[in-house]
Amino acid sequence: MNSRSEPLARVIDEIEYILSHLLQKSKATCVLLADISGQLIGSAGEISQLDPGAVSALSASDISATAGVLSYPVH
Repeated sequence: MNSRSEPLARVIDEIEYILSHLLQKSKATCVLLADISGQLIGSAGEISQLDPGAVSALSASDISATAGVLSYPVH
């Protein structure tokens, strides 16, 4: 592994650890981590029954719609 990929590997390991810890603490079936655009970053748990990419994209669109409603001027 070259020196440029070592920091990335550490970040990936930390994300995986945090997702696993959250899964255990929440007693959820699965945990997904996605960016604001819906791009799946990581997951933990049993995801065979769902499409994680679709779930993260739907969640992102819901967040975007909610943000739009909240920024709409109320008279």
